[in-house]
Formats: sequence, structure tokens, C-alpha cells
Amino acid sequence: MTAKDIERCITPKTKAIVPIHTYGNVCDMAPIMELADRKALLVLEDAAEAIGSKYMGRMAGTIAPVGIYSFHATKTITTGEGGAAVTSSIELRDRMHLFRSHGMAARRYWHEVAGHNFRLTNMQAAIGCAQLEQIEAITKERDRVYKTYTRLLQNVEGAMLQYYSDKVDPVVWAIAIALDVSAFSQGRDAVIEQLNQLGIETRPGFYSANTMPHIYGKLRLPVCEYLSQQVISLPSSPTLTEEEIERVCTSFKSCKK
Repeated sequence: MTAKDIERCITPKTKAIVPIHTYGNVCDMAPIMELADRKALLVLEDAAEAIGSKYMGRMAGTIAPVGIYSFHATKTITTGEGGAAVTSSIELRDRMHLFRSHGMAARRYWHEVAGHNFRLTNMQAAIGCAQLEQIEAITKERDRVYKTYTRLLQNVEGAMLQYYSDKVDPVVWAIAIALDVSAFSQGRDAVIEQLNQLGIETRPGFYSANTMPHIYGKLRLPVCEYLSQQVISLPSSPTLTEEEIERVCTSFKSCKK
């Protein structure tokens, strides 16, 4: 997502901009924030996949007024499920507290708004706090895994690694690769099955939201559609050894036609 793309899409009905920082990358936030200020729009950062990543020295999720993190089992920090919303605004903090806990504030069992139960259990919160204390070690290992994959795969024809600008210091959540059909003519899904037969579990890229007609109706987004069909994510756990990464890369390269 870029400010230039966003501006073309703004209508009188637009209320907010939601940049999504995918796979540990971070959108180019400075021009997005400038656009939002100019158009009087709220920005909500979806930093679910970018815990620890930085943009021009600032943590992803702390650039806009509200940032959202995910603690799903596969994320950089996990509590098994759940997440967190952060803000520098006291007003927004109090509003989020209200909606998080059944819409109750000063009076017990009195619901000021139609709230929800978005509270982590004490056990989940304890796990999250313990992991947060280890964030430097976790991000260091994720950086090692990413750099090893980059060294082994950056010159593989037909396999395009994600681009990170020099403004971004990423904590890579998943090793996402876009496959060129000229090199992997069997298709992404067949590559996933081939690797599965070799004992290597991978995952496909996410479906493009516009392909789900109940969400957006009939909308063509050819780049999103192409990526959703061609992206494969290789194992990216920070516990992977160098030998395991080399085995994954050797197996992956053996799938080229």
C-alpha cells in the first residue's frame, strides 16, 4: 500500500486508512500519514505480522494513532491466540478499554456501549509478558533465519524474495517467495505438495480479499490475485538450524522444472 494508491481510492465515505504490514515488512508510512492528515482520516496500523519491525527507527504499530498486533500461535510473540491494540491517545485508550470489557466502565454490569469480551486470560498475558522479555533474542534469531534464506535463495531464478526498502528494519515473520511460472511451471500448489512429500511443511500466500465476492463483490485486483496464487511461505521458525534451512532450500530448488 502506498499513499499514491490510497489517494485514488478515497471517497466522501472514507473514514480510515488501514495499512497492512505483511510478512514483517512495513508500508511507507510517512507519506501515508501526511495524506491522512491532509484528508482528516484516521490511520490504523495492522502490524499483526510486524512485531519488532522498524520504519525509519520507529516500531511498526506505533506510527499511527492506533496499532494492532497479533499473538496467534505462529506470530513472532505468541500467547496461543489473541492480540493487542496500542495507542498514544488517552481518549482512544479509554474507548478501547470500554469496548474490550463488555462496554462496562464505572458501574459493574452496566453496559454503556454494546461491548465485547476481548480480554486475554491471565495465563495468556503471563506467557506474552515472558516472551516480550525475550524479544531481542527472538528477533536476533529471526534475522539469522532470514539472512540465511536470503543468502541461499537470492540468486535462484524464478524465486522472488520480498523487497524491503532501506527505510525498513524488518523482523521477518515468514519467508515469502513469489514463484515465476516459467521456472515453476507445475504451479505453486504442486510445489507445496512436492515439498510436503519431502517432509517439509509450507503454506500458500493468503487469498486476495477481492476473490471473496461476499466481501468486495466483483472487483479486479490483478497484482493481488497473482500474488495470492504464486506466493509460498517456507518454514521460518527462529529455532531452525542452519542445516535445516539448507535442507529446505535444497529441496525447494529441486522443484524447479
